[in-house]
Order: sequence, then C-alpha cells, then structure tokens
Amino acid sequence: DQRDLRVITADLSVKCTSKRYKQFLPFDVFMVALWPGGCTIGLAIILFLYRKKLNPTDPGSLETIGEKLFINNQLFARAFRYHARALAEERKLKERSKFTSLSWLHFIFEEYECRCFWFPIFELSRRIFLTSILAVIYPGRMQQVVVGLLATLFSCAMYQFFNPYIKDDDDIVAIVASVQLILIYVAAIAAYVADAADEKQAFYSGTAFGVVLIIILFLSFIVAVFYVLMEVFGYVALQDTIDNISKKSFWGFWHPTSSAQYQQNEQYEQTDSDLEMRPTDLLSNQSSFNNTPMIYPEDNDQIQEENESKTALECGSSVC
Repeated sequence: DQRDLRVITADLSVKCTSKRYKQFLPFDVFMVALWPGGCTIGLAIILFLYRKKLNPTDPGSLETIGEKLFINNQLFARAFRYHARALAEERKLKERSKFTSLSWLHFIFEEYECRCFWFPIFELSRRIFLTSILAVIYPGRMQQVVVGLLATLFSCAMYQFFNPYIKDDDDIVAIVASVQLILIYVAAIAAYVADAADEKQAFYSGTAFGVVLIIILFLSFIVAVFYVLMEVFGYVALQDTIDNISKKSFWGFWHPTSSAQYQQNEQYEQTDSDLEMRPTDLLSNQSSFNNTPMIYPEDNDQIQEENESKTALECGSSVC
C-alpha cells in the first residue's frame, strides 16, 4: 500500500519495513547512543580518575582570613575572600603544571581553572545536545526552537556563574557567544510567528531583518578580535589609537576620552608578588586590627560623658 510506505530520508530506496532495515536497526541504535553517551561518559571517567591532579589541594588557602580581619565590614571580607581564592587558584595551576602524567590530557583542561576541571564534560554535552539531539526533538516545529533557546539560556547561566576559563577574556567571549545564540533563537521564534500569522510585509520578512541577523552572527567574532588586539598591543595603546581616530573624525567633539586616566591607574597597579604578600602582612598585623578600638556613632554620647567625668575629677568639682 502506498499510504503505508516508509523510507529513509537519506536513501529513499531503503524501506523501513524491509528485512535488511530491521537487521541493521539494533546496530544503528547502538552506534547512535555510543557517540553522544559513550564519549561523555568516557571523558567523565578519565577526569574523575585524575581529579586529584587536575584540582590539587592548596594548604595555603586563605579564604576565611577575611572574616577574621574584617568581621565588621562585609564588603572588605568579600573582597578579601575573592582575592584569596584567586591566589589559591594561581598556586593550584602552578602545582597542576608539575604533573607530567597529565600531558596527554593537556588539550582537554588547559583552558579551564582547576576548580572547573569537570567543565569539559558540560561543554561536550552542550555541543552534542545542540548539534545532534536537538535535531530529533520536534523537527521543523517551533517547539524545537524553544527547547534550543532554553538549553542556551542554561548554558549562558553556567558560564556566568562559574567563569570556568583561566583568562577572563575567554569567559566574556563564551558569554557573548551564548547571548548570540539566544538572540538567534529569539529571531527564529519571531520569524516563525510572523510566518504563521501570514505577515508578509513585517520586519521579519524584509532585508533589514537579514542585516540584523548578520550583525548578530559577527558579535562573538568582533569581541574576540577586540580582546586579541588588546592582548597584543595593550589596553593603553589600543585606547590611544581609538582616541586618535576619534579626534580626527566627526564624533571627536563628543568623545574626549583620553588614555591619561588609564595611565594614571597603571601607577597604582602592583605585581603578583606584592599581592601575594598582602595576606601575610595582614596576618602579621592581625593583633593591631584586634587591639584597635572601633568607635561607632552610638558610642559618642558615652565617650562624651566619660570625658566630662574625667574633667570633673581633675578640677575637684562637678563643673570646672
């Protein structure tokens, strides 16, 4: 019967009801599951076996010192904990580089911080889902785009929360790429709705919408090129170039920014060795923090009364 005819999309000569198709079906299902599931599970096992070397312990961690030194100021305590975690992560990276047994895994974890040694598992799962699994979820329907949008939103939240890369530039590029995908999915939903509503003259059916999509596609590339230039030429030199271009162009009158302020900020920057000495200095001077009396506004009245009493005793009367 022609109405019950089912064939493979890639090869119309192969019927889904044929004996040959049924013989190869178990093998095909196994191989399809082996690639996304097997690679992810295998990578997870490898990273788990080497977890102690990928994320070595740091006995010199100073995460809780800020609470002891700045217990009355949460802002300073939070800043100190962030600084201590950054120093601890740097020490752990140096310790990880000493393990020669990890050389064959270097291409997997070299971009990630020690605390996020497991992030390649998430990255591999994300790519497999968006490129393979998503293709069979409501194919050709708007539900497929919505599922892809939700997965991309979750990925963007993961990048924003963990900041897994060693370089902050890579974290920013990853977040921008996720936002780029989100905008593309939103544009796809808008175009799908406009087509379903038969709005042929809508913005989503014109040339301007195509130009917007092209600009969105180049967002991550533009950000990546900017950080590459900033790394090669330096922030101050790049800012000087932008200033020179702006002064010679028509928008120079409202773009008076100069690199002098950035050069002034560089004078206050310290080297890594100076930063590493700061927690030690604070520990050595911890007694001075504890012995220094802290005066609060509500104690002013009590201090004033004590001063008046001392003055009265010295003069020998209640009023001197």
